[in-house]
Amino acid sequence: MQFTTLIVENIVIGGMGSIWIGILLYRFTPGIFSFIQNQLISQDNFNQIILALAIPLIYIPLIYIFGCFLNDLSSSKMIGIFKFYDKRIRKEVIGKKKNQKTIRIRRFSRLDEMEKCGEQNHFMRFYIYHNSINIKKHLDYHRGIIRIHRSSSLNWFLIFISTFPIYLSPFSNNLFFLFFTPSIVFVFALISFFLWKQQSIRFYEMIIRSYVSLRNSK
Repeated sequence: MQFTTLIVENIVIGGMGSIWIGILLYRFTPGIFSFIQNQLISQDNFNQIILALAIPLIYIPLIYIFGCFLNDLSSSKMIGIFKFYDKRIRKEVIGKKKNQKTIRIRRFSRLDEMEKCGEQNHFMRFYIYHNSINIKKHLDYHRGIIRIHRSSSLNWFLIFISTFPIYLSPFSNNLFFLFFTPSIVFVFALISFFLWKQQSIRFYEMIIRSYVSLRNSK
């Protein structure tokens, strides 16, 4: 089930990424789309059906691989904004001594030995995964949502770049359309980034609550 969920996640991420790839390809290499269209038109009905079926069979694996790449890219140091805010969120939720939730878990000696918030986070997650399959599935579900929001924010930003007026000019000469479209896309990028932050905060809070609950139940 988890493997199937990861496949769907990467297909969704890659499919969204194919939007800005398609815009850039159409802008700079329109001959590719003309070639595909001519190949479909020039074939007889049977070959047209074969080609129509072959395109999704080629497209879906490609967007899956592209989705894996975008997912890894969004979590890498190359895109530092997500790493920066994720570390900041972990410190705010888990790492600060003034945080009441953190004080509650510091009474356990094994966590007292872990000074870095990243180590606390990994230890608690390992403890939860080892002791409760149901909580693990719940956390994995939220991690999937976090990955989608994070990659969507990156994709929306790249779509925003690809929808600059200079790139959209082959599609329309309407000035309102040329400047309104990038603005809307940029708003979507900000909304996705905000949702990613909110889901990340909830995720780390769930780790703390789940860990405390499991330790207290022992």
